[in-house]
Formats: sequence, structure tokens, C-alpha cells
Amino acid sequence: MAKKKSRKLAIVMSGGGMRCVYGVGVLTALIEEYGLIEPDIVIASSGSAGGAAYYLSGQYRETVSAWLSLLPSKKFISFTRRRMLDVDYVVDEIFKKMHPFDFKKLAASKTLLIFAATRVKDGKTRYLKVPHDKRIYEYLRATKAIPIVYGKSVTIGRTEYVDGDFGSDTEDLGRKALSLGARDLIVIESSPLEFLKKEKRIVMNAVRLIEKLDREPGMARAAERELV
Repeated sequence: MAKKKSRKLAIVMSGGGMRCVYGVGVLTALIEEYGLIEPDIVIASSGSAGGAAYYLSGQYRETVSAWLSLLPSKKFISFTRRRMLDVDYVVDEIFKKMHPFDFKKLAASKTLLIFAATRVKDGKTRYLKVPHDKRIYEYLRATKAIPIVYGKSVTIGRTEYVDGDFGSDTEDLGRKALSLGARDLIVIESSPLEFLKKEKRIVMNAVRLIEKLDREPGMARAAERELV
């Protein structure tokens, strides 16, 4: 008699910038109230990626500290400079120096960790299997590299990427989890409907700017998918 396969559990976390603090609260509850520390799969995008990584390294309290005391800072967000969101500050200062990952615990985790990122050349979403070592920092930088307000792409291997939330949504992340064999999903959506409507208008403006500058047609296609 064939052995019955166990059901896979996946946690799917949307992007949403500072609103992803909601996901931090959910992960904290999953650990403290339900003892859920090692799902089979975690898929995160953009603002949720750091929280997902800390969750798997057993450092969810560091995530709370980062969101409440470090991220609400002009070092990260400033509307008076060209790079309004300084992702490098988040990765190089907060993640690497102030609250470095416990790589021993992260390496011991059997959970498949995936970050969504948008490939620059064609605007397609790619789901990157994240290494449980120091290479994770560049994967975090890539999934958070918001076009225009961060202003840079991030190269992994030989491929340039920008923010994973730019061309995908939570449903896309959920479908990816199902394609990997997940049968039970915990979906953490950080962006209420009213915010999503505003973001769609922002994305349309970004599309027009990109087309006006005649740069990166793949990015324009990715932005257009947000409006469907």
C-alpha cells in the first residue's frame, strides 16, 4: 500500500511597503499562539521579505523592533531626496548590522523560502529560491527594489531584478505555492482594497513615465499587469 503523502503548508505574504507591519503581527501570532515555526514553504514579496526571513531564523522579535523603531525614519523614507526609499539602508544597516540574521538557525530551517522579483528585461515575475546564508541580503535587496523611488535594479547572477510587487499580486504568489505542491495556504494580505485602488493609479503614472523616457519596455508591461 502506497504511503500517503503529507499535506504541504505554505505561508504567502504580499508586499505593501510599511503596511507589511501587519504581516509581522500575523507571524508573531503564528509563533506565540499556535507554535507554527516551520511551514513547508514561505513565499514573500517586497516589504514582507525581511519579516519572512527573520521568521525562519527564529528572530521575529527583531522584526518587531525594526518595524516599530528603525523603519519609521528619514534614513529610510524621505520625500526631500531623489531616492525617496533607501532600500540600501534597510539591507546594509538594519539587516546586516543592527539586527543581523542568525545564519545557524536559518541554515537549519527546512522551509523553502522564495522571494518574488520582477525581471527587468521583460517585466516577468520570477520566484527566486533564497539561499539560507549571507547571499540572502542581495535577494532581499532585489525583491524590495521599487522602481523610480529606489531607482536601481539589483543583479543576481547575470539577471537584473526590481521589486517583486511591481508585476505580481497575492493571487500570483498563492498560485506559485500551489504549483509547488502546497495544499494548505495561510495568506497574509497587507494591502486593503482602498489602498490597492490608489496604488493602481500610481502604477499607471509610472507606466506613462517609463514610456515617456522610452526605457525598459519590460517594466511597462509589468506595470500594466497591475491594472488588470
